[in-house]
This record gives sequence, C-alpha cells and structure tokens, in this order.
Amino acid sequence: MNKLVRSMICVALMLVLMLGMLAYMPKAEATDGPSCYCWISGWGYGNETSAIPKGERAYLCYELYADQEGNTKLNDVYDASYTAVMTIYAPDGTVEYTDTANNDDECWIYVTPDVLGTYTYELVFSGELYGTFEGSFTVYDPNANVVRLAGANRWATSLKVADEMKYARDVDKFDTMIIASGMNFADALSGSYLAAVKKAPILLCWKGDKKYDYINEEIVKYVKNNLAEGGTVYILGAESAVPGTVDTMLEGHNVKRLAGKDRFETNLKILKEAGVKDGAEILVCTATNFADSLSASATGKPILLVWNERGTLYGSQPSYLSGLKNCTFTIVGGENAVSKSLENQLKQYGSVSRLAGADRFETSVLVAKRYFGSVNDAVLAYAWNFPDGLCGGPLASVMKCPLILTMDRYEAKAVDYVQGKGIKIGVVLGSGELISDATAKKIFGGTSIVVK
Repeated sequence: MNKLVRSMICVALMLVLMLGMLAYMPKAEATDGPSCYCWISGWGYGNETSAIPKGERAYLCYELYADQEGNTKLNDVYDASYTAVMTIYAPDGTVEYTDTANNDDECWIYVTPDVLGTYTYELVFSGELYGTFEGSFTVYDPNANVVRLAGANRWATSLKVADEMKYARDVDKFDTMIIASGMNFADALSGSYLAAVKKAPILLCWKGDKKYDYINEEIVKYVKNNLAEGGTVYILGAESAVPGTVDTMLEGHNVKRLAGKDRFETNLKILKEAGVKDGAEILVCTATNFADSLSASATGKPILLVWNERGTLYGSQPSYLSGLKNCTFTIVGGENAVSKSLENQLKQYGSVSRLAGADRFETSVLVAKRYFGSVNDAVLAYAWNFPDGLCGGPLASVMKCPLILTMDRYEAKAVDYVQGKGIKIGVVLGSGELISDATAKKIFGGTSIVVK
C-alpha cells in the first residue's frame, strides 16, 4: 500500500513539474520592430503615411514576420494560435472602430474619418502570440493646411511625392511611371516633360554600394503595387545611372529605357519620346547645375539641357532642332548659366527670350510669374540641393502650380510671391532640416504644417 501511495505521489509531482514547465515556456512574443510591421495607409497597399486628408479612406494594416529580414511569417514558423484586437480611437478618445482577427498573419481594416485631429490606434495580440503595438495618424483639412512630404531619405521622399500625385489626380494607380537616378539631377529634370505629358511620377533609384540595393527593391515594389494593368515604366539613363537589376526586377512589365551616351543624348531621347510639337515653347537650361531647370520642371514644358562651358550646341542638338518648326526658346538663367553665344545659336531655330533673376531665388519667382497666373497652391523645394525637388516638378505640374526654390534665411522672394498671390496651402518637399517649419509658415502666412 505504502509503495502504491509513493508511486502516486511521484506521478503527481511529475505532472505538477511538467505543467509548471509548460507554464513558463516562452511564447512567440510580438516585439516592436520587423516582427510586426503595422502602418496606416491612405491610398492602398504599401503607401505608408502619417496624415490623411479629411474624407479620405484610411487603412490600418499589420503583417507578422519571424526574422529581421521579414522573410518568414510567424504563422509559418510557430503555427501559433492567437487573437488580434485592432482599435482606432477618435481625437476625443472615443472608439472610432474596432475589429478582431484570429490567426491572421496579415490583416486590413479601414475607416473614413471626418473629424480633424490626431487619431490613435492599438493592436493587442493575445494567446500564443502576444504583445501590444500603438501608433497615430493625423486627419487634416487639405484646403487649410500645408503638407510636408518627407521620407527617411530622398528615395522614400520620392514615394511620398508619388502618393501625393495620386491624391491630386484622384487615381488609385498610374498608367505610366518613371524611374531616374537619385544620385544626379540631369535625367530626372529632362524627364519632367515626359512626366507632364504622361501625368506620371518620377521615382528615384540607387546606384552604388550593393548593400543599399534594397532601396531599389522598395522602389520596384512600389511600382508593382501602383502601376495600372498594361501600364508602362520608363527608365531614364544608362545602367551607369539606373542599374540593370531594376529592369530585371520589373520583368513581365512594359519597361522602356531611354538612354543616350550622355545626359544630352538622353535628354533628346526623352524629348522625342514625349513628342515635342512644332510651335512649342522650349525652355533652355544649363546641364551642369540644377537650380534653373528645377524651377522650370513645374511648367510641364520641354526642357533642353545645354553645355554652357562648351559654348555651343552639342552632339545631335542642332539636327534635332532643325527638325522642329516655328518653336520658340526661353532661356532660364543668366549668361553664367546659358551664354550669349548659345543664345545666338538658338536664334537660328526660332525666337529667343531669357528669364534671369539676380540669383536662383529670383529666377524661380520669375518662372512662376511667367507661367502661372492665378494659383491656389505652391510647392516649395530646397534651393541648395536637388534630390527632393527632382520629383516635385511633376507634382506641381499636376497641381497646376509653381515650384519655388527657397531655404532658411533666403525666403524673402518666396514670401513676396506666395503672399502676394494670397496662397495659403501647398506642399513642402523634404524634412525640416532643409526648409524649416518656421520658414514654411512664414512663406504661407502662418498656416499649420502637416507631415505625411
């Protein structure tokens, strides 16, 4: 009897020990970072944002991954059983929306918020997978705010500019998209006319150290998610500008690369593809500086890049211009940008005029005054570097407003133009380290700044 009792006690102790071990076994914990990627999107899959225009649909999405690279989803690894409760709170703290998902490693919900202010959201996982994630987004009045489009870098900013183009055009996908180098300005600025003709965004790609190739993967992913069926992707420049891996990743799509032996020949290929018509006005800018062509890129007019240091038209330019009839030419910039000798050469092909201020700031305003009459918006680009502004011209063209070059302590010309026009809304390209909130508010007359 005693032996049986001892055996039963041992069995009971073993069961208690096993249950205790099970109770303390680690669960597949959802921690902050790549193991759970959640975001707010205003225009569909992959278009992350932190600000939604009033009346626009806002999506809340989460995806679960097992490793830092995000290659394997948690369900595939752990076959975990869990519940995810997703709650969105209105600015006053009341529940705007709530939903529950079970064992879904990817889930979407959406709301259409109509109250201005900051909404918060919470994702709470329980069961074998547990953890809490929180975030927020702002709902703003697009007719009373200035929007700042700023990603973590120039490549991410180009995607935010593309998203804003979708909003401005009220479309879900693009029929045409353009990829150009983010390391140099010439091809992207040449492409502004093609972008205007096709109503397409310009996305910037990486070329350099292979450890940053993931940037191009993100760009291609965006293209695949936002290109309409049967749409076209233009790649501007040779493989020294946009690597051939981009073509490979876009296999199966309609891809057309426009590339010459240099920026001047690429410029002509772009103009031919876009179709410059007889009688067109062609804007002439230096190919060795970006400022004047950046201002010109918002006009939606063809841009001819010239080699001022050479002092003469280059390569196939004379032949190309000879094939056009009754065109006019407007030089953007002073004689240090486009020389008098080049101006005289251009007179062989049509009448020539010049827009030139004392500096890039004044020239930018002169372009705005010449090509934009009554406007409600303006796009601000940093005057001393090109990356964020490269994509801004096509956006400004769609918005039918000028792109103004400015920067902190040199905003006087922009203030005079924008306030003289009574403009209270618009877009600022890039982070506050380039054009500060204080400067943007000064230019737009104190209007609040919303970051997307």
